[in-house]
Amino acid sequence: MVRAVKLRFPPVSRARPRSSPADTLLDDLIAREEVIDRFDASYLDDLPEILRELHGVTSENPRTSSIWTTLSDLWTLTGRPESEFSITELPRLLVQEANVDPVRHAPRRASQSVKRRYRHDRVSSWLPGLRATSPGTDGASAINVMQAEYSIQSGGDQEVDFGDLARPETGDPWTPLIIRLREQQILRADEPALTIGPRWVGEIHYFRDQLGMQATVGLDLFSNYEDLVHVGDMHDMPFPDDMFGLVYQRNTFDKSYDIRRCLRECVRVLRDGGVLISDDCYAYTDGVSEMSRTSIKHNRQIVRVLGPHVSEVLHDVETPSRERWIERVGQLAVRVRK
Repeated sequence: MVRAVKLRFPPVSRARPRSSPADTLLDDLIAREEVIDRFDASYLDDLPEILRELHGVTSENPRTSSIWTTLSDLWTLTGRPESEFSITELPRLLVQEANVDPVRHAPRRASQSVKRRYRHDRVSSWLPGLRATSPGTDGASAINVMQAEYSIQSGGDQEVDFGDLARPETGDPWTPLIIRLREQQILRADEPALTIGPRWVGEIHYFRDQLGMQATVGLDLFSNYEDLVHVGDMHDMPFPDDMFGLVYQRNTFDKSYDIRRCLRECVRVLRDGGVLISDDCYAYTDGVSEMSRTSIKHNRQIVRVLGPHVSEVLHDVETPSRERWIERVGQLAVRVRK
């Protein structure tokens, strides 16, 4: 008879790694409350984007920016001459040459107990720790399979009654807004509209029948109604440029493995002057995870990512959540400039 042996592992230390001079400078540049958290990246991985969004720094203007002294000091710590300064090379050299530990500059991740509570481990395709880089890669494909299975397991393939676009915390700001935009001819009743991750086709019927957007279709990772819901990845949408007058998403951006790429896709498929509506769960209290991959904290973070593509903010409201696993609900509507 073979006796089962219970293995005991030493507890994982949660102490913050010891800081280097470069770490201290990075802490000054990266205000965590103002940065989008991603399971698939550290703040170092996203550093060029963070510098643009928080400080207006691009590869063209670092020396004239207000933070050039800090950037120059960081570069000096890599041992390279200032004349070779490169925003894109900075993260790699900080790790290789300046003793920066990426773990120190990474978003908090949900614990295993939290993942078990939300039944991540019940998904047969769940791959702990899997990260993605770009659409079409093995990692991205595996994540899409995992997300689709989790959604189906949670009832996403079942038809339910769909009443409106309301949340318990906020009510429904979108129905009157969309109707008003249609009456003002900012949106046209006969132009295509897109809902990302509609889950239930009742959402699409609501846009068509109640909001008057008669050509609304959906995009999701699976579909039981392929005439209404196209199968595809929101990071690489199967639609031509300038196709839609309206793109709407609810509780989908937080599943993104690359929110910046996803937002660029929304801009690409919208026509000039089209409307992007985002209604999502913000600021995960337990940290990011394999299922809840992106933690946006404030609407202004989306506006900063979109940058010059925002021509007008139509709705901008953040509401404290009744749920304990997020801090707030963020609701944002903008018109895009192409």
